[in-house]
Amino acid sequence: MSRWKKDFDPTIFIYSLQSEIQLNKNGAVSSILGSDIELDYLFWGVDHNFDFHEDITFQLFQRSLAEYFEKQIKTPKSLLQIFDRLCISHAKKKEKFVILTTVSLPKETELKSRTINKCHIRFSDSFPKKFRDERLNILSKAHTGIPTKEATRDDYLSVSITVTAPDDKTALHYALDALRFYRGIFEIFFKRQLNIISQSKAFTYDTRSKMRTGRFHTVHKKNQPSPTYNLWIEDDYLDCPTNSYKDIDKLNEIMDVYFVKLRRLPFKNLIEKSLKAYISALDQDDPNARFLKIWSAFEVLLDSDSTPVLVRRIAFINEDYSTAKVKATLLRDLRNKATHKGENPKNAAIKNFELCVQFDHMARFYINNPIGFTNSKDLLDFLSTTTDEKTIDQQMSNLRKVKAFIKKINQ
Repeated sequence: MSRWKKDFDPTIFIYSLQSEIQLNKNGAVSSILGSDIELDYLFWGVDHNFDFHEDITFQLFQRSLAEYFEKQIKTPKSLLQIFDRLCISHAKKKEKFVILTTVSLPKETELKSRTINKCHIRFSDSFPKKFRDERLNILSKAHTGIPTKEATRDDYLSVSITVTAPDDKTALHYALDALRFYRGIFEIFFKRQLNIISQSKAFTYDTRSKMRTGRFHTVHKKNQPSPTYNLWIEDDYLDCPTNSYKDIDKLNEIMDVYFVKLRRLPFKNLIEKSLKAYISALDQDDPNARFLKIWSAFEVLLDSDSTPVLVRRIAFINEDYSTAKVKATLLRDLRNKATHKGENPKNAAIKNFELCVQFDHMARFYINNPIGFTNSKDLLDFLSTTTDEKTIDQQMSNLRKVKAFIKKINQ
């Protein structure tokens, strides 16, 4: 159930919104222009676990507040009870949607279909005819100003994602989230290599997403015609050529192995969340923005924003611990300067390449789980352990002494 965040006082915002939001007789919610600002602050103070599209969750909260004022209830706790009730009711709505999009691989690429978080992802050289014509109709009526041929990107691999959701925006949210996870796993499959024939550092040390999504996503209802407004434009779209890969059969086999391991992984949620943050970072065209976002992905993966902890955990799985620690410290210092002083790092492409090598290595270590950890805490504690043999020997000696002392006093 939802709750107010610790030390957050909702009453000041509830009071200021009292005359600005109301429930009309027809059941619609009306609000005064500018009330969204106060409402946003109030909504920020709510901890909840509902996984709708953010616009839908915000609308449900706004409706909860209107109902709260309509019933003249006084306690902030009651507002959250109304919110929970409306969200639970909305979640019970079930409708099948098909989301159509494209990715920057040649349309002949034969990737296996996958089911991720109840989203069935199918790759093919073209969209299913039933939805292909509907998609073209949506694109033609959208007046995007982009020629149809460019908008459809017929050279890209087609992706259709089938999902059950309570509304179209949430269906898109689920679908792209699942595809983002797939793209993250696809990314770490490849070993990073320098492009020695490029004359640009950005391409010599290339860290852009190997599988980018196309410009347009369309949402279709499984069993009925879809409205023409069901079109979404990709925020991080970059017009780029297709990326070809030779051994797709081997890629499919390794992806099979990865997904089997992920299903059994006790800390799957941690690696999934971090891979989605990672691919979002690599989707950034600006190398400086990419640098900061890769660090954000590391913070998720290593469950910390503390520089000493991050540095120690990144360095731990490197053969040359001392060198890796120095590099990670310097890269983190550059991140802190960029964040707090606005000083972008020189040669950001090189820094990004170094970070990606480390992230890919760490992510594969998590998925393979060679030590057999049963929870994320044990894994993270392991990564925080010292690698100095003398220190380890001393700690073992101290533990033996403690054990002997406990045995002696219990006799």
